[in-house]
Amino acid sequence: MSGAKKKIGVFGGTFDPVHKGHSEVVAAVKKEIRPDKIYVVPARNPWMKEDKKIASFKHRVEMLKVVFDRAKNVEIMADEKAEETSYTKTTLAKIGKKHPGSDLFLVLGEDVITRINEWKGIKEILRKVTVVCVKRGEQVDNDITRQLKEINQEARVVVLEKVKSSASSTEYKNNNKASFISKDVLEYIYKNNVYKNG
Repeated sequence: MSGAKKKIGVFGGTFDPVHKGHSEVVAAVKKEIRPDKIYVVPARNPWMKEDKKIASFKHRVEMLKVVFDRAKNVEIMADEKAEETSYTKTTLAKIGKKHPGSDLFLVLGEDVITRINEWKGIKEILRKVTVVCVKRGEQVDNDITRQLKEINQEARVVVLEKVKSSASSTEYKNNNKASFISKDVLEYIYKNNVYKNG
């Protein structure tokens, strides 16, 4: 429809490594929200994981390229500077400048929402975006919406049904659950020795 606002999805994360669950989230958002574009945004220096050892930014970006480079309407946004701490507020400001007047859809896993009140500028974020929450557990939709509306009464929330995969980056690294990872990403991990025990 002429004059309709563009829908822009924003899916951030550490992606250490990217796994099948991440791919399913992108597929679910495409199907339900029908965005004009989805930005997949790896956090270079995630503030919530400052005390944890993670794979290099270069490797995490390259693994994302393996999965999403040929995906229609998906773009990997990896322009954070080396010294820059990763904040969703900053990412949304950058994307807002690229797509002025667009509707922004912030894609979050259900597990992230439990700590969302700790985010920098969260009230402002919730004014600017529609939160798309992808269920991973058994939390009731109303509880997810209530949590966000307690932070900002005007919060707009869309809850997508639980994705099929129970994939977890932590499970891969701690327990070597390779079934969570695509064959091509595993090949990259082994070839580049990304994880010492990978």
